[in-house]
Amino acid sequence: MISPLFSVITITYNAAVAVGPTLRSVTNQTFSDYEYIIIDGGSTDGTADIIRQYEDKITFWSSEPDGGIYDAMNKGIRAAHGEWLIFMNAGDTFYNDHTLQNVADILRNNDEVIYGNAYTTDGKLYCDMQISHYKLMKGEMICHQSIFARRKTFDNNMFDTNYRIIADKIWLCRVLRKYKVRKVNLPICCYDMTGLSTVNADKINAENERFMPGFYGIKWHIVSKIPKIKHSIKELVKKVF
Repeated sequence: MISPLFSVITITYNAAVAVGPTLRSVTNQTFSDYEYIIIDGGSTDGTADIIRQYEDKITFWSSEPDGGIYDAMNKGIRAAHGEWLIFMNAGDTFYNDHTLQNVADILRNNDEVIYGNAYTTDGKLYCDMQISHYKLMKGEMICHQSIFARRKTFDNNMFDTNYRIIADKIWLCRVLRKYKVRKVNLPICCYDMTGLSTVNADKINAENERFMPGFYGIKWHIVSKIPKIKHSIKELVKKVF
């Protein structure tokens, strides 16, 4: 079996309203050397019926209960055979029909992880920053929907299901320590702002507090306080003047 260049993985759960644009975005790609994998968490709202409409363009899909989004993403990884993996979850879409072709055209032999720019679903630029350990410690993160990673980057580094919201960030922290990560000036995805990580700020902070000190040590304690210090200075300046 010849492995495809890309594995596109979509995670869904009760996403009948959102999954259609994602399915169309993936299956309309002009580049053909990819497989499409869908992991559904046992939806009961008609999501599976919508997926079945695209079965002839889907390489593999399943619908069964799982342990949350990152457990489902790990299932997708295990089912994938592509050289490069990208997650395009329900509600998210590729920037346009030529995205996979555009990425294929700029891949280098020594690339291990690449990522590009993310937009919101209404066309506004959402994220085009250069990622770094410093920015991750500050609480900044790039969209995993804009990341293409070689299959090997998941070896012994699957998504940590002990974390319900920031496991993709934890994966990236570990990847940055081991692999070359390259920013490319390409629009990759349109990001659904109603996703899990955009609506749970308190839970995100709690999970950061669990993981970051052990991974970064004193550096995280210092860097994570910078935004609070800046805010306090601004408030002080306002009071003085």
